[in-house]
Amino acid sequence: MIIKTYLRGPAASKGPVTAASLREATRLAGWQVQAFYLFYLLMSFNMVRSVYALVGSGQIVDPLWPVAWVPAVGLDTAAYIIGLAMPAAALAALWRPYAWWPRLLVAVSLLQGAALLNAFGSINHYMHYPLWVAWLMLLAPAGRPPVGATSISGHMRWLMPIFVAQVAMALFYSLSGAYKFYFGLFPRDVSSFAPLALPLLVMSRWQETGAAPMLGQFFADNLAIAWPA
Repeated sequence: MIIKTYLRGPAASKGPVTAASLREATRLAGWQVQAFYLFYLLMSFNMVRSVYALVGSGQIVDPLWPVAWVPAVGLDTAAYIIGLAMPAAALAALWRPYAWWPRLLVAVSLLQGAALLNAFGSINHYMHYPLWVAWLMLLAPAGRPPVGATSISGHMRWLMPIFVAQVAMALFYSLSGAYKFYFGLFPRDVSSFAPLALPLLVMSRWQETGAAPMLGQFFADNLAIAWPA
């Protein structure tokens, strides 16, 4: 039943699009913009902790292009600048969520923070979607969402950035999943979907901890069961 529901797709609209439904959708789009900047404020506190941990660490920076300026001022100074900029931009966006300039500050500060934290030879992909959403929020119009009668295009200017952000996130995770699934079936290296992935993970933890997992040997001997698991 659940599979049939998913294959059938979304339910058809139960009525025509009305001025009232457009106003409600636009109101919710404006709320989502505010909610994103509240999310960014919380996210910035966690990122700032990681940024400030770099102070005095003496790590060698391999700067990505957004933070190519870091070697010129030093890692410690850059960490203080970016660490202050992120929560400040989030607070500005919460104060003026419908102005254009705080949105730009959020997008730039998040780009700087993400680039700095990934400037040590590896990239963590979990920051990609908030970074892209932050830049897509710049497409939302300046000023509050319309609450009275207005043209359909006036409402769509608010609805389209939210729609594009949703499509972008769905695309990112679909491409990532398809890539992992493909290289699980046609392995180049051992990935999460490879037949040996679970047994190798269990065995590596076994070696690290010295404690035999409850079903470790069973999964190692039965790849046909381990792979779906």
